[in-house]
Amino acid sequence: EISTAWGSQASLVLARGEKLRTWSDTPVTVDLATSAPQTYAEGEVVGRITWTAGPRSASSNVKISGELGEPTLWWRLTHPGQLG
Repeated sequence: EISTAWGSQASLVLARGEKLRTWSDTPVTVDLATSAPQTYAEGEVVGRITWTAGPRSASSNVKISGELGEPTLWWRLTHPGQLG
């Protein structure tokens, strides 16, 4: 889930499914890198997730599922320090 300082929320989902085959005892590491949304729109890519097991890896984009509403003018006026 992603939420904004002004209280809007949406889910984060994988853009596509991935498979990574490993031996049962091979450790799998996960790296998730995200960035702030530009348009707050359904389907906007806001990051990438990568799974690594030994020399193999798989990755997928992470996107917004749902609509993140932009801050209202009133919220912007009363919270100027919280906007980037």
